[in-house]
Amino acid sequence: MLRTVAYCLVLSALGCQRTSEVSSEIAAAAAGNVRAATVTVGAAGAPAAVGDWRATPLGRDLEKICNVLSYTGTEGKSSGEQLQAVLAWLPNALESEEGHEFLGSIGNLEGNDKADALDAGARKVGLSDCPLALLWRQ
Repeated sequence: MLRTVAYCLVLSALGCQRTSEVSSEIAAAAAGNVRAATVTVGAAGAPAAVGDWRATPLGRDLEKICNVLSYTGTEGKSSGEQLQAVLAWLPNALESEEGHEFLGSIGNLEGNDKADALDAGARKVGLSDCPLALLWRQ
């Protein structure tokens, strides 16, 4: 349940909170239960070179998070369709605890703050961009 709530908060850029598709009870529960996490990459937390994201489970997870709409085939669909597909796909697609913790760490962020966190996470693992971050900047 906690992970599902965290995914919804992360993906509210898809419109779930703005269109009231998530009940206030779930949002309130998530606000009190999502724990923050620090994501470190590499021996000293140094950013990986662009393209190295495939080398680690966290890198592969962040690539899935950043491209979640593409993976679920929901680009251009309604926010409700996107949310339903993402919630069904993403929890099982992530392979590392660090990937789940990253989602929890950005769950309460919104707008540019969330976009910045997504972009920073993507850069740390070697991704050149994060399409989900672009949605948060709109």
